Amino acid sequence: MGIGNPNAEFTPNISVCVVGSDGGTARVLWGFQNGEVAVMTAPRAMDPGRRTSAELVRCDVSEEHEGAVLDALWGDGSSGVMITAGADGRVKVWDAKRVRCVWSSEKRLRGLIPDACVKVTAAMPRGYVVGILKSGEIVFWTGFDLQALAVDYTALVQEVRIPCPAFSQSKDDSNQDVVHDIMSLSSDPHASSPTILVSYQNDPYFYRIRILQNNSIEITLFGDPQFGPISAITPFFSTNSSFVLTGDYIGCVSVYDWHASTPSTIGISNSIYPVKKFEAHEDGASVTALFWNGVTLITGSGHGTTHVRDGLTFEHLRSFASPTPRIRGRGHGIHMGERGGLPDFGRTGERGAVGCSGGQSVSVAGGSSPPEWIWRCEGKALSCKRGQQEDKGEAYCCEVSS
Repeated sequence: MGIGNPNAEFTPNISVCVVGSDGGTARVLWGFQNGEVAVMTAPRAMDPGRRTSAELVRCDVSEEHEGAVLDALWGDGSSGVMITAGADGRVKVWDAKRVRCVWSSEKRLRGLIPDACVKVTAAMPRGYVVGILKSGEIVFWTGFDLQALAVDYTALVQEVRIPCPAFSQSKDDSNQDVVHDIMSLSSDPHASSPTILVSYQNDPYFYRIRILQNNSIEITLFGDPQFGPISAITPFFSTNSSFVLTGDYIGCVSVYDWHASTPSTIGISNSIYPVKKFEAHEDGASVTALFWNGVTLITGSGHGTTHVRDGLTFEHLRSFASPTPRIRGRGHGIHMGERGGLPDFGRTGERGAVGCSGGQSVSVAGGSSPPEWIWRCEGKALSCKRGQQEDKGEAYCCEVSS
């Protein structure tokens, strides 16, 4: 963002940036920390024979969010709509061409503090918008005619509120104390009724939520709690068949049938299990990214490795090591332990296994931290000095401190 000179460039207070296009015109939707919304357009951006000139249009001050813009999305190219969600708990629908707000939801409060809307999605052809609040509550707004933006939506839009399913579907009281920040929110544009997928942090389940006739609600649980919380999730919606890929913290990937029938009894004991599950990362690293294009399935892990598999059989094709080299610098020689922010030599470090089983000394091959650092071995502090070790180069010789 440069130096933030307001006379020459944007001030560095951008909170959301969403890129879109309309034919050959590039469009960038900006959300600001102060609640302002702006749109930059660059016609014929892909024309190599001319220099592109961009135009920036800002919203009216009276239509800004009363707090930072936390999420935003473009509508489809034909609707000319964009949607924003803010820390004031409001969701706003905008005319993208004029950057004018055509509808705004009411402010949400948790006591005296606004309940921020952290995620928003929409299905433009179906005429509904969905927002998820910081508290985990889900709000549907239906009845939009996005082809007629001049219409007053006040009397047309209906609101349906759904409590956080991570709490309402749990039979374990201890689950009420777990923080369930929103992980993913997606809408199914091909469903006949408003349908969304929502998942939360620290939750082994994800949820399919449908708004049926008479605003009745259908909630379906997907997940296998034996494999722990979901770490990554990617849905793939289509008119014929849809499925969802999830990754967990022990390196496994699961495949779920999105159109599976809802059990007659709703609850965690009747969740829909995956149709296929396999180990994507044999080192046990958590799955952090998923990509599927019909030909290949690509997964990324918390250790920085990438694996490529056949998109249909999931047969392993190739793997790539972390593109980031191991940095030799302060605190990067060995994994940092959980206690006291110090490496625990009872585990296997990045530079190889470190022996420490009750002895009075230990050598760490390939370490690069300064010798004055104090490390740990089975909970005991170690005083380490720089030394040399045959065939392993630089090392640190450590003794248990008295």
